[in-house]
Amino acid sequence: PRVVLLPEVVAAAQSSVVPISRAAAAVACLTDNLLVSSHPLSAAQFALIAQLIQQADCYAVRLGQDMSRVAHLIQEIW
Repeated sequence: PRVVLLPEVVAAAQSSVVPISRAAAAVACLTDNLLVSSHPLSAAQFALIAQLIQQADCYAVRLGQDMSRVAHLIQEIW
């Protein structure tokens, strides 16, 4: 993939897309999967997530009250 987008709902009027480190992206992806999934990640799944993140630019998509603007913000980084 070219980019990894990690959505985050925020208490803000405006949505934004901000770059984040690959380490922060990995923590967010793995934490979400560990907390939500009833099945633990296998070593292969863990490796795949790590590989995808290493190959991509990573962004937090901070979702504010102006949801109609989100698609435009993502197009700017695509």
